[in-house]
Amino acid sequence: MSSAAVKVKPAVGMRCGMDVGELANALKAVERAVSRRGTALPVLQNVLLEAEGDRLRLSATDLDLTVRTDVAASVEQAGATTIPAGLLTECVGQMGTARCEITVDPRTSVAEVGIGGRRTRIHGIEAAEYPPLPGMVVGEGATVELVGSVFREAVAQVSAAASTDDQMPVLTGALLVLEPGGRLTLVCTDRHRLVVRRVVGTNATGQETRSVVVPARHLREAAKCSVASQMVRVAICEDERHVQFQVGPCTVVTARVIEGQFPKFEQVIPAEEAVETAVDVGGRELVAELRRAAVVAGGAAGRPVSLRTGDGCVEVRGEQAEIGEYEGSVEATVQGTESSVAVNVQYLVEAAEAVGARPVRLGLSGSLKPVLVRPVETRDLLCVIMPIRLP
Repeated sequence: MSSAAVKVKPAVGMRCGMDVGELANALKAVERAVSRRGTALPVLQNVLLEAEGDRLRLSATDLDLTVRTDVAASVEQAGATTIPAGLLTECVGQMGTARCEITVDPRTSVAEVGIGGRRTRIHGIEAAEYPPLPGMVVGEGATVELVGSVFREAVAQVSAAASTDDQMPVLTGALLVLEPGGRLTLVCTDRHRLVVRRVVGTNATGQETRSVVVPARHLREAAKCSVASQMVRVAICEDERHVQFQVGPCTVVTARVIEGQFPKFEQVIPAEEAVETAVDVGGRELVAELRRAAVVAGGAAGRPVSLRTGDGCVEVRGEQAEIGEYEGSVEATVQGTESSVAVNVQYLVEAAEAVGARPVRLGLSGSLKPVLVRPVETRDLLCVIMPIRLP
């Protein structure tokens, strides 16, 4: 009998292989939800890996935002672990484009990441320490599906108007109203401006109107995860405490809603018949003229530009006492009485840019009334900007 020692294979808690590029993309998606602030739960700075069947699921949460996504994988040993998100992302990003294999020792929670002939060992935390992921079950909630490009456009149009003042949490969010039949309304306001975007989706479920307020930053993260050509399924969960965005077949973003009463936004939208002056103008031309005026007026918050309707044009004026003044005009179709108003230049630029390449309609009703900005041909996008009183 040989006296040579018998080599015992180490126990394996998880072993799977996958494409490096797909793993890197998945990490990029879930990293959006990794906790960035100090926390009593260090495991929240890790990404949860779960290997089973023919997939590797990656999940991350900061307890308010949760992102999970699946990667096709060859799983030799099912299992789960957590690995520091930043370290794993850097490791994968520097290891080329070959196939990746991840092996976990269940006794130490050390994960070995192998790509080609390279091996990196990373100390993780066992999966049992990871908190239960919130909001993963939709139940009997209301849902609707949108084309990814439409979802991304709608989020970009409204989210700029969300407040950044944490003293009024509900205004840092976006109101989502989902009606039976699939009409979804998104609303943001910081009390100085209001943006409303309405879209109609497909495959809607739910028999009653549901509304929740979602943190605008979480809505933006969901939009970043979306792909223009893929469908995004928006679901207001049954408990109305979470909203879920399923992007394509593999990625789900879950956001905890903000509690509180969102302002009754309909009351500040001027009725079409109450608008005294309608100005139809090319959006790009208006933005270009506003930017010229902003050079003098300054782009800081609250800096105004003045608008005055003329004969076949709208005049734009920017002034700052210590710098100088600018005067210009844009060709426009003007209906109604002569009108003038001063508004925040940045707000008006963002409203006109939200309309895009389409012609813009400005609704003016004097120097003390809000300015209505929308596309000429539709009312699917409405922007309301409060006026600035000039001395």
